[in-house]
Amino acid sequence: MKKTYSAWYKSSWMTTALVCMGGLLSIQSSKNSDIVTDNKPRINFAGELITILGEKLQVENCTIGGLYRQIPVYALPKDADIDPVIDTTFIDLDQVKQIRTPFDDGSKPQSYTFKKRPFNEIIVIMNNDAKSEHHYILEATRKFMCQVIDGDKRLDREMSFLALKSITITSFKKHEDQYTQKLENQKHSAAKAATCSKALDTIKELESGPQNKEMADKLNSLKNSVCLLCQDGVPQQPTCPIK
Repeated sequence: MKKTYSAWYKSSWMTTALVCMGGLLSIQSSKNSDIVTDNKPRINFAGELITILGEKLQVENCTIGGLYRQIPVYALPKDADIDPVIDTTFIDLDQVKQIRTPFDDGSKPQSYTFKKRPFNEIIVIMNNDAKSEHHYILEATRKFMCQVIDGDKRLDREMSFLALKSITITSFKKHEDQYTQKLENQKHSAAKAATCSKALDTIKELESGPQNKEMADKLNSLKNSVCLLCQDGVPQQPTCPIK
């Protein structure tokens, strides 16, 4: 049976509606993907933190003084007048299974003073088959920094190693590169602008054809929906009824 122009027109309208809305919604949803911000390290180290008060917290974006690799730690000198930096080891968090704070007989975290500067002692358990342990010290001014996972929220936290009982690294993964994300955002904006323009041009073309009141109302409703999706970050089209 030969398809009438009216039937073709209705089919064309439905196809246009599905393509326009589907394309725009997929672009809109991709915009809401996570974006790496400046306060996050390039590598996200996650794990379990236990504080000296016994709190057990799930944390991520862990660093020591803002570093996750080439972190300087020192051997414990035998004399208070010796500068610890004369024997420096550099550790990466991806080599570490756990960091603990040792306690003295009075159940206080171990701390020292060398060259009139305060230092805290830590025990580093390596992420190897032997799970080897190493005792180091680091400046008391250097803090453990992380984000505490609290449901769908992330709470920035910074603490002295005197307040930390242990941190166990359970996983690490690379954050999306900010430059790559910027390029993706630019591509997204360009794709959205092109899709919006094409959708509105197609609607305008359909409006110029024969239509009854029902079809005109549907086209107007579709145009309003497309304009609503397109108005965020895309220059307003002359054919849009939205001002």
